[in-house]
Amino acid sequence: MNLLAFLLFIFLRHFPGNAEEKEKEIIEDYARKRLGKRIIPVLGDGHCMLYAFGLGLTEKDDYSYVPLLAKIEKEFLDNRQLYSDFVAINKEDLDAYIEDKKYNSNVVDLVPNVVANITNVRIEILEVRNGQVEPVSILPRDVEPDEVERTIYVSKIGEHYNAVLDAKEAASGVNIEGEPDIIIC
Repeated sequence: MNLLAFLLFIFLRHFPGNAEEKEKEIIEDYARKRLGKRIIPVLGDGHCMLYAFGLGLTEKDDYSYVPLLAKIEKEFLDNRQLYSDFVAINKEDLDAYIEDKKYNSNVVDLVPNVVANITNVRIEILEVRNGQVEPVSILPRDVEPDEVERTIYVSKIGEHYNAVLDAKEAASGVNIEGEPDIIIC
């Protein structure tokens, strides 16, 4: 690398327009050093959160992409009263998100809570705030923190989620069922 290329690299790396790249580095460092895990990129097509959750959950029950969608919809419709904090959501909003991958921030706020409830897992969403990772913890309802089966991790940069898996899981490569074009290696 010549001097000009090196200087350009340094400039672009620290340029304010590259904030998401810096957040990615901070989260990758946290995941590796604190959790012994790696960030696994998933497709950003409107269901990245579901792909990330599915990758973290598939080692146990069948919570891969397609079954997870069905379970989320069933849980929400069967237990709407439990999700009354998310009053702006109706069945049409949920269907638009599930079937058409139409982004709706209210639905996206609801989904981690529903997934935690149907799987009995703690979900840790790794986000960067003020230059450091601040995990957002979501617990299943009516379960004490020490009673959850396990914890899954996802990272969130901007509006995009990625899976955070143990290094050995990440190295094996994962195929997201129902989406044959998505291979994570």
